[in-house]
Amino acid sequence: MAVFVRSTPGAAWAEEFTKNSRWGDEMKDGDVARVVLNCRGPFGLVRADGTDITPRNMKTCGLLALLALSGGHRRARRWLETRLWSDRDQAQANGSLRQALSEVRKCLGPDRAALISDRRFVALDTTLIAIDLGSDGDGDPMPLFEGLDVRDPEFESWLARERQRLGTPPVAVSAGARLVDALPPRPQGRRVARVGIRHDGSDLCRTVVHMAAQNLTEVGGFEIVGTAGGRSAAAPQGATDLILDVTSLREDHAVVAMMTVTGSDGRIVWSTSRLFNTPGLNNALSAGNEATEAVLRAARDLDGCDPALRMRERAIDELFTFDAARLRVADGLLTAVHDQTSDPIALAWLAFLRLVMVNERTESDLDTLRDEARAFATQAAERDGRNPSMIALIGQIELFLGGVIEDVDDLIRSASQRNASSVMARTALTTLAMRQGDVRMAQNLSRAAVELAGESRYAQWAHMVACLTDISVGDFDRATRNAARAHRLAPAFRMPMRHLYALDVHANRHDRARKLLGDLQRQTPGFSLQMIRQTPEFPAATLRASPLAHNRDVGPG
Repeated sequence: MAVFVRSTPGAAWAEEFTKNSRWGDEMKDGDVARVVLNCRGPFGLVRADGTDITPRNMKTCGLLALLALSGGHRRARRWLETRLWSDRDQAQANGSLRQALSEVRKCLGPDRAALISDRRFVALDTTLIAIDLGSDGDGDPMPLFEGLDVRDPEFESWLARERQRLGTPPVAVSAGARLVDALPPRPQGRRVARVGIRHDGSDLCRTVVHMAAQNLTEVGGFEIVGTAGGRSAAAPQGATDLILDVTSLREDHAVVAMMTVTGSDGRIVWSTSRLFNTPGLNNALSAGNEATEAVLRAARDLDGCDPALRMRERAIDELFTFDAARLRVADGLLTAVHDQTSDPIALAWLAFLRLVMVNERTESDLDTLRDEARAFATQAAERDGRNPSMIALIGQIELFLGGVIEDVDDLIRSASQRNASSVMARTALTTLAMRQGDVRMAQNLSRAAVELAGESRYAQWAHMVACLTDISVGDFDRATRNAARAHRLAPAFRMPMRHLYALDVHANRHDRARKLLGDLQRQTPGFSLQMIRQTPEFPAATLRASPLAHNRDVGPG
């Protein structure tokens, strides 16, 4: 069970970046967060001025409670449905969840953006809503979610476990106070988070933590403690901000448990177990990627966390939605990080963001975006040309924008060898093989990239790259599966929609093709297979070179 607790919204960085980012234009009255979710004592949702906006429906209140104590305040839709409507079939539960989400947004009113949802996940944005897990004035524990009567056995079981686990609350945030006044002071300078590593000494667990440690160093700038000799080498509790613990649960190492705990008090903030059905390095590397993302989520919510880390990690989450408005949010966040810190990793992600905007055609000035992508990538490489994860991003950008293969060949291969678990390095290597004409090798590499990506935030990108390789070798069935998967993971992602449309037309799946075409034409007026054929600059070179682009567009139903 994933558990996350904090006593303050921890979003002091928000004031800073709203001054410099485009996203800041959407904020009103300079507020960091104007709504409080009271979890100790009487359950309630209130505005900072004390106005009660608590939903009337108990299941809707239960939804907020589940999100409040979840890691990153984010949960899969199906997980929420099984805790609140366990006696209903999936279709009925899904409908009930949609109604609950609608009620929350209605209660939030002008702050409805605090609730984020897509086809897979639901989350709370803690820059807009504060989670109050405090105590009373004397410091004594107050009941958790007092008065919350959600009559579902799965929810009641979850709540009983949480009440048992959270016996001693952290410091309170008063419900009516202006939240920015309750925040801790912004750290002076940049604070490097320290992550301790523990494992049971087995080869599998050692590989998992080694790859997680490497990723955390490359993408988060963390200081890693205790990877060399198993548990005995791990830093003692209290010497680190977080501890990643990986342990085999069976002698054959077929089941591995992973958890992240706080270094100060050993509180579990994330845990999971993985079944290794088949042996292989990619399984361990994928587990390392999952552990990396869990630590990043936990670290950015630590008190005193580097504000730039919070901003950058949120920006990457926004980027991989591929939604036009949220890409602009990511742009504002990454720009603010770079302006404040000159972070080359932020600059590399800004370059990749420009590539995405070009491919998605979300902005009008595509030539400027291409120029900026190349300029940002060059500057990032000049500042830090040794970071494999960053070099993989830069190499992929150059390849997608038609750069010279010889200029990036060695860089991409080196990045992939130096970090075997990097999804972006593997997709860059896939793109390199495609550009070099070795499409069979590209397809094999793309399958490995999909396996590495697992359920991570990079999965939709890995599936899209895999779709391109499948089309190149004429494996249209597999291409359809990969495009459909990318579309499910990121419904606003236009690249898989274009390719899925062409694949559906080719396979005479006209009903879905018509729906996709309607969606695509709303995003790109005049979109059609004819447009792809007749517009060389349209970002669909693989599709244009295949038989798929030469079919006739579907007509009206």
